[in-house]
Amino acid sequence: MPTVLVIDASAVISSELSEMEYSKGYIPQAVADELKCQKSNELFSLHTCKIEIRNPSEKYVKIAQEKAAELGYSCLSGQDIQLAALSLELSAEYNSLFSSWMSAENIGSTTEVVTVTRDMTLKNLIATLGLQLHDTFMQSDKKYLQRCYTCARIYKTEEKIDFCKSCGYATISKVSYTEKNGKIELFLSKNYTHKERKIYTRRGKEIKSEDQKAYTDYRMHQRKDNRLDKKQIEHSMDPNGWNCL
Repeated sequence: MPTVLVIDASAVISSELSEMEYSKGYIPQAVADELKCQKSNELFSLHTCKIEIRNPSEKYVKIAQEKAAELGYSCLSGQDIQLAALSLELSAEYNSLFSSWMSAENIGSTTEVVTVTRDMTLKNLIATLGLQLHDTFMQSDKKYLQRCYTCARIYKTEEKIDFCKSCGYATISKVSYTEKNGKIELFLSKNYTHKERKIYTRRGKEIKSEDQKAYTDYRMHQRKDNRLDKKQIEHSMDPNGWNCL
């Protein structure tokens, strides 16, 4: 089955495109313009014979914008919307051609339109629109770690981190990643803006650093509440105290 790719800049920069088999590729002009560094330009030049720069029509841009707004994906850029719109338009075109010419002879040669991106929010939009995604980043492979937005230090602990141990700021966020041969690859959303998260004592006083005594008390109460929650869950599952094993 011939495969047509709709390509995001991340697929070129990560060299993912070089590992794929496809008959033709498309990329919006705004996305192609993101390939500014020498390395990404060199990688892209290896595929220019198979890739066409094409912008989506306003009809499909509007559909993608409305769906993104409906889902609350305000962090998506204009380039992301262009990519989603082009995926919609090409899928509609190829499906229309397939419907017009479908027969017993050509049913095995129908074209598959697949979008290639590493942006998780964009992936969710593409999936919600009913379009196909490349399966290089499977859900089962996805893990999470904590990362400081200020200094980029990462934490692979399951314990929740409130203040960064390097810079001291309360700018820790949850980030998805994959790990292969000991190398970690983070999946960061484009145009991400960190929302300030404040921590308060039970009396409503703001905690501003990890070395405050109020923070030690806060963590102690938090651990106590977690233990109580765990016991309540266990009791709700086995109210009579039966050992089910």
